[in-house]
Amino acid sequence: MPARRQSSFADVQAQPHSVPDKYLTYGGRSRFLEGWYGDAPEKPGILMIHGGCWLSEYGLDHVRPLCTAINQLGFETWSLEYRRVGETGGGWPGSFEDILAGVSLAAERVSSLIVMGHSAGGHMALWAAAQEQVPGIRACVGLAAISDLVTYAGGTSSCEQATVSLLGGSPGAQPARYQAASPLLLPSQTPTVLVHGTGDTIVSPLQSETFAREKGARYIAIDGLGHFDLVNP
Repeated sequence: MPARRQSSFADVQAQPHSVPDKYLTYGGRSRFLEGWYGDAPEKPGILMIHGGCWLSEYGLDHVRPLCTAINQLGFETWSLEYRRVGETGGGWPGSFEDILAGVSLAAERVSSLIVMGHSAGGHMALWAAAQEQVPGIRACVGLAAISDLVTYAGGTSSCEQATVSLLGGSPGAQPARYQAASPLLLPSQTPTVLVHGTGDTIVSPLQSETFAREKGARYIAIDGLGHFDLVNP
């Protein structure tokens, strides 16, 4: 049997989606939330944080199809935009401050919140779930999440090297920032599920395997799936 074709970024962008019901801003440019209302009040809200190597070239537009699909299951769904590397205020500490502000804003609007993220957004979701300043987070879901920034920064791909830009230096040059920013190095009591495709060549499944083993998270490996399959509804 031939191997299944993995989804590309273009495949994800081409999926249909509905127009958000609500737009909330928590600051200036690149600091806003898009929301789709659900029809089941007893369910928790879900906040999606998009990937894209923390870079300003990639915004939340490509996760609108996934947010639409989640909303159609009855969940109130929010998608978070934040300042990223390449724009004023992006990187350390601005990107992280934005995540806290955006997650807190979403948490105010639902009885409980599941924070979910893909790739670099998965890193931010895991990081947010480990912060005591954000009440109301019920659980965290990482989709091909980057959880170990120290290891990831040691790679040679453009996305791996974006970690250095995000934190303003290598782990050796900025150890305190990596300690504060890497979910693997932070204590967290938030129930967490990590989903990773075994065919992912952008973020190694070892990122999720290691986090799950050391933090007691649930790990779901999906045979053969690639990086973008996890955000292709």
